[in-house]
Amino acid sequence: MAFYRGAEACVLVYDITNAKSFENLNLWRQDFLVKANPKDPENFPFFVFGNKADKAPERKIPMKQVEDWLARTNLPPYEETSALEGQNIETSFNRIAQKLLRQAMTQDVTIL
Repeated sequence: MAFYRGAEACVLVYDITNAKSFENLNLWRQDFLVKANPKDPENFPFFVFGNKADKAPERKIPMKQVEDWLARTNLPPYEETSALEGQNIETSFNRIAQKLLRQAMTQDVTIL
């Protein structure tokens, strides 16, 4: 899809109360890489959010499973959020912005 082209990052969001949404993360990641066709797919910044933190007692995906998947896919630690309550949303997006800003600053440095 055209809206993927030129993306600087990708946020993958799954529902912590829905195992199928977690299982789809690999598919969504690969789909993004195919459609966005980034120059350096191995180092493209992905961020993972486990949403519905407000429903933690109904969690279907154990934290150990999430941590193992993140380690296998070489993705950064993820954030748990609640869109309903606004929990950790602003903080998470601020972290993404800070990382992308640091990345842009290191890429734009030229030696005279």
